[in-house]
Amino acid sequence: MGLLARVGLLVGLVVLLCGVVVAGTGYAAHSNDCDTMLRVTIQPFDSNVTVDGPTRQYDGLSVAQQHAFDDAHRRLDAGEAATATSGSYDVASMAGVVVHEGTRYAVTESVEQCGTSGVFGLVVGGVGSLVGVVTFVVSYVAGRYGG
Repeated sequence: MGLLARVGLLVGLVVLLCGVVVAGTGYAAHSNDCDTMLRVTIQPFDSNVTVDGPTRQYDGLSVAQQHAFDDAHRRLDAGEAATATSGSYDVASMAGVVVHEGTRYAVTESVEQCGTSGVFGLVVGGVGSLVGVVTFVVSYVAGRYGG
């Protein structure tokens, strides 16, 4: 087997392994992005607001629900808008009315869509793996039968 074939085998193996690593990290990133996350929207409750769900006291919410509510509440206090939406949280449903410091807030929620950050790594890693396999096989065949 000639030097060029041996270098081709080595390059093919390295590209294959790099492709597998990149694809694996892309898969892991994509899988982690797809947890169910909720965005919580709050607004001061009035008779014009239709709310589906029970009325709860703020103290009766779980710690994670309180964090989501507090995030939206801070945004409501900071802005001029009548509603505020929190960041994404992994919380159980809390739609309805929440009573916080004597004020009633209508709480609605929306499901955060899965991210796509890992898809690029998954595709690039897959293509890299394929290129590595082809390079390896071509180098092996050329070295074995090319004389």
